[in-house]
Amino acid sequence: MTRKSEDAGRSTIRDVAACAGVSASTVSRVLGGVYPVSAATRGSVMRAVRELSVASQSAGAAESPYG
Repeated sequence: MTRKSEDAGRSTIRDVAACAGVSASTVSRVLGGVYPVSAATRGSVMRAVRELSVASQSAGAAESPYG
């Protein structure tokens, strides 16, 4: 059985957390920008967001009949 995020082609907070090596709560804090988070942790989370975004866009383009 596949995860919902794989079915929809979108990454979840849990996907980002696993990629960054942090908790889902930490990802939420970084994305929300309300709570203090170290620069190193913020960098890890944002790098994971970019990586997953690029991966999902590439997968979508590969599946597109127009790509």
